[in-house]
Amino acid sequence: MRFVIALALVIVVTVSFVSPTHAQLNPHQPVLDAVAISYGSAHLTWSWLPDDLYIYAGQEIRRAPTEADLQDGNYTVVDDLDVDARSHLDTGLVGSENYFYQVAPYYYLVGNRIFTPSNIDGVTTSEGPAPFPPYALAATTCGSRVDLTWSNQSTIEDGFLVRRATDPDGPYDVIAELAENAGSYSDDDVVLGDEYVYRVTAYRQVSIWRVESTPDQLTVLLPGLEGPQLTSPADGATGVPQPITFRWDESPGAGRYRLQVATDVTFADPLVDLETRIGISNA
Repeated sequence: MRFVIALALVIVVTVSFVSPTHAQLNPHQPVLDAVAISYGSAHLTWSWLPDDLYIYAGQEIRRAPTEADLQDGNYTVVDDLDVDARSHLDTGLVGSENYFYQVAPYYYLVGNRIFTPSNIDGVTTSEGPAPFPPYALAATTCGSRVDLTWSNQSTIEDGFLVRRATDPDGPYDVIAELAENAGSYSDDDVVLGDEYVYRVTAYRQVSIWRVESTPDQLTVLLPGLEGPQLTSPADGATGVPQPITFRWDESPGAGRYRLQVATDVTFADPLVDLETRIGISNA
């Protein structure tokens, strides 16, 4: 009796697709997480399993303003840490700015650093707090000038802004930008007899913006001009010999005087009508 034995080989092939976005990373590549913790600093933490095939010597902390800069090698090495480090605090940053980071462990091969860089992670710093406002704003007037003084209680301001309006509801115009630690300003572009409202604020410069404090406000009423007193010739004098030299007591704060001479009290058709800066004139 003859038997025929047939063997069948069955091969099962399974094909699966792995999305690139969920592809497994190099198990020896650090995984970085960056968090902005204030307007001036960022905290970096990462996990990393070094490859036992190499003797790692350290880790670079890289920073750049954009992700593309990091990818292109246009970055700043802000620190060089030992191989056991798993966190870093980066300080001295500017508020309201973007920063991108990468951690790059390295070993040496023929004197060159060979890197195993992490993923890139970015942060945006906050604008940060406003400075404390100035206080005790005070004013003294000297003729057609207002001298402002105030006390500064801030330690983080970059400067002060002085604003002025003719009405408490505004609008207010910036009339001066002063440096940090300033405590006074003189405004000589005023008119006697007018009222002005001043506001002084401290500010921090954050990128292209300014973070301002609340204002300290003060209203100042300037005294009006006193009329000059004619001293020569006497008021109401007649028969005054010519030429006549006119003299008068100057008015505090006055910048110019107008002299008129007429034949009647209406001054409708004055014989003399001129302007002068001093309290004496010949006519």
